[in-house]
Amino acid sequence: MKTKLHVSLLCFVALTTSSCLPLQESVAEISIDVCIESTVDSVITSKKLYDPTPDIRHYDVYQQGATSAFPDKFSLAMADNPITERMYLEVNSTVDTPTTTYDYQVFYSRYLDIWKEELKYSVDNLKVYLTDEESEMLDAAQADWESSVWLNNELDSLMIVKFGMLLGSQHLYSRLTYLITQYSERAYHIKYMTYLIETHSGDAKIPIEDQLWDKFHDF
Repeated sequence: MKTKLHVSLLCFVALTTSSCLPLQESVAEISIDVCIESTVDSVITSKKLYDPTPDIRHYDVYQQGATSAFPDKFSLAMADNPITERMYLEVNSTVDTPTTTYDYQVFYSRYLDIWKEELKYSVDNLKVYLTDEESEMLDAAQADWESSVWLNNELDSLMIVKFGMLLGSQHLYSRLTYLITQYSERAYHIKYMTYLIETHSGDAKIPIEDQLWDKFHDF
C-alpha cells in the first residue's frame, strides 16, 4: 500500500510541477545552450521506447497505455512540438541570434507569451468536452495554478535580493525559461487530459481527423 501511495504521489507531483533551473542555484555559470536543453529536457527523453514496467526513476507520467511495442504517442508529439522546435532553432541561428542580456530577455519574453497563448488554446480545446460546470472548475483551477506560479516567482526574486545572491545578469532571462517550462508543462497536462478523452474513452473515441490534443495554435 505504501509503495502504491508513493508512486501516486510521484505521479501527481510530476503532472503539476516542473522547473528549468532552480532559482536558488547560480545560473551565471550555466551556458545558454544548457538552459535551452533543460527547457525541453522533460519531453526529449520521451522519444525512447518505454518498457511496459519501467523503473520508477525513469517513469513518464504520460505513458499510460504505452509499451515497448507501442511507444508513447503523446510524449513523442509533445517532444516534437512546433513552439519548442522553433525556439531552439532561433536561439541557435546564425542570423539575429540574441547576444546581450536584454536580447535574451526580449527573446524569452516573446516565447513566454507564446506559451501563455498555447495554454489558453489548449484549455479551450479541452472545454469542448466539458459541461458548463466542469468548465468553470477548470477556469478556477487555471486561475489558482497561474497565481501560484507567479507568487513563487515573486518569492524567488525576494530571496535573491534579500540574501544578495551573486547570480550575474543571466538570471534575468533564465527566470523566463523557468516560466516557459511552467507554462509549457501545464499546457502538456491540459492536452493530455484532452488526449485521454479522445483516445481512451471506450466506445466514444474521437476520429483521428477530429482530435484536438495534438493541435497547436498559429504563432
